[in-house]
Parts: sequence; C-alpha cells; structure tokens
Amino acid sequence: MNSHVVVLGPADGNNQVISLDTGKVLCSIGHSYGVLITDEYIVINSGGFNPNTGISCGAYIIDNNGNVRYMTEGSTVSVTHGEYIILRRGPYIGIADLNGEWIVKSLSWNLSRDEIYVDPWG
Repeated sequence: MNSHVVVLGPADGNNQVISLDTGKVLCSIGHSYGVLITDEYIVINSGGFNPNTGISCGAYIIDNNGNVRYMTEGSTVSVTHGEYIILRRGPYIGIADLNGEWIVKSLSWNLSRDEIYVDPWG
C-alpha cells in the first residue's frame, strides 16, 4: 500500500486495487507474479520468468486513481522515485513515463558494444 491505494489479492492471484480515500475497488487485475508499490504508482508483474534473459517480463502500471497507464507483455518494468520507470523494451533500456513513453533510451549494453562478447563464466 501507499498513501492512496492498497492492493489486496487472494491466493488465486486476483488482485484488487482499493482506494484508501473512498474504500471502493478501483480496478481488478488477474493473476500476478508480484506487486511493486511506490508513492505514485503500482507495478503488477503479469508475465513469467524468462530463463533466457534471467528476468521477468510483462507488467501493468496503475496510477493512484486506478487507471491502467501502461500494459506490456514482453517488456520489463522497474520502479523509481517519482512518476518514472526503468523500461526494458526490445533492444532498448531507458527511463520512461507512466504511459511507457521514452524520456531517454539507449541500446542494451550487449548491443552497444563494438566487439564480440565472451561470457567469462563459460
């Protein structure tokens, strides 16, 4: 929970975002793999773990009014302070707003190198 909303979810994964001001259910989100709550928004991880990349993908971003601001099936979202996210989408990584619009982006580190990457672990 934050100062505006609380996320409640039973074991079956049907999460409900409830307003602390009104007590009303703002929205419901189906099964999730995790919920991250900041002061400005909520990230509900809806995708599974990708063993090829080692990260989870798929997420909803919900603002404090219960509006789904961004929904993705293949991108990865990390939280920050304020109304920005760290977004990994396609070959890019960068800072985006809550609607998924890029503020600044760059190629992922392994695509921006000008030499062949050799994994030191094998």
